[in-house]
Amino acid sequence: MKPFSEDFQTNIPVGADPKLSGSDHDILVVGMLDMPYFSVQEISQVALSDADSVPVSLWIDASSLYSEFDDGTINLMRVAFLIPSAHLEKGAMRISWGDSVSSGNRMVEKIDLYEESRDQYRTFVCEEQPRGNDAANYSSSVVVIVDDKADIYFLWYLLPIVLIFILLFARKALGR
Repeated sequence: MKPFSEDFQTNIPVGADPKLSGSDHDILVVGMLDMPYFSVQEISQVALSDADSVPVSLWIDASSLYSEFDDGTINLMRVAFLIPSAHLEKGAMRISWGDSVSSGNRMVEKIDLYEESRDQYRTFVCEEQPRGNDAANYSSSVVVIVDDKADIYFLWYLLPIVLIFILLFARKALGR
C-alpha cells in the first residue's frame, strides 16, 4: 500500500469523506485493476479477501470500466474498499477474479476522494506473486511460436531480386 497520490482524481472536493465518517481508524484503499490478463464479464466476478480470508466488499467506479474490444468483457476498472487499518497490518490482501468467483460488489457512479480525508487514503498496485523458492526473484517466460507450415509461396518475394540479377547479367552479356 502506498500513500494517496493525485493520480487518481483531478478534482478533489473540499471537506471530509462521508464514507469514512464515524471512524478515524478506517482506511479507504483505491486502485486500478489493469493487468494484461485481467478479464471479467461482470463486476461480481471480482472478489477481495483480507489476510484472514474474510471477504471485503468493493466499490467499482462505473466511469472507469473499459473493454478493450468493446465485446462486453471488462479489462480495466478502478476499485475502492474500506478496511480498518488493523486489518492491513495483518498481511497482504488477495484479489481473485473469473467465472467461478462471485461477490457482492457495488457499482458507484464515481469514487470521490476528499481533501480533508487525505490521511486515510491509500493506493495499491497489483503484482503477480514471484515464482520459485526465492521471493526476491521475479521470473518471466517467453512463448515462441514456430510456423512449420512455411511453403514455397513465400519465395515469390524473391522474384524481384531474381529479375534484377537476370537483367544485370543480360546487360553485361549484351554489352560485350
